[in-house]
Amino acid sequence: MADYQRVLTAQDTVNRVLARLGLPLATSVFDSADGNVKQLISIANDVGQELLTESQWQFLNRDHQITTVPGQTEYPLPTDFDRYVSDAQWNLSTRLPMLGSIGDAQWAELKARQLGGLTIALLFRVDQGKLVLYASPSEAQVISLPYVGRGWVSAVDGSFQDSVESNDDLILYDSRLFRAKLLLEWQTSKGFDTTAAERRYLSLLGAAKNGD
Repeated sequence: MADYQRVLTAQDTVNRVLARLGLPLATSVFDSADGNVKQLISIANDVGQELLTESQWQFLNRDHQITTVPGQTEYPLPTDFDRYVSDAQWNLSTRLPMLGSIGDAQWAELKARQLGGLTIALLFRVDQGKLVLYASPSEAQVISLPYVGRGWVSAVDGSFQDSVESNDDLILYDSRLFRAKLLLEWQTSKGFDTTAAERRYLSLLGAAKNGD
């Protein structure tokens, strides 16, 4: 049977790269004093950030649901928030689409015209790290706002992170792709010939994009 898992923990990821390099494995990569292990962890966090820009990965798709509070117009964004998906927000209570994110000029016009809450759909914008509704519904309503996250790591408690911080953190990228990129960047940092490593990474990147 092929030794393949689509996603791996930080511990397994680093150890598999160490094995490929012919280096000693680490019992605990985050407790290891080995310089190569420490470097691989550091590079892994860089790799995770860089791969975010390579494709619109499906595993980053999230749904932000809020139950509105009468009189309240500002709500915190998800901790792993990157951006909302355009034209995908709905008011689940009224079964009407929401409109946004409203730009600065449109928002200023709405305020100047003083429309109050007399709008058919809920209007919203993202401002100062918060979701802001143009007007608060008089009754509690459930709204759904699909968004793209930046959390490429899943912690043991199910929360999302944008860096690996413990052995059991689950790296959500395709494991072959991530390890290939990690190996490539490690070899680059050492000044080694990376021709074969780069070819393998680009091949796996194309396959991962197609599969995604």
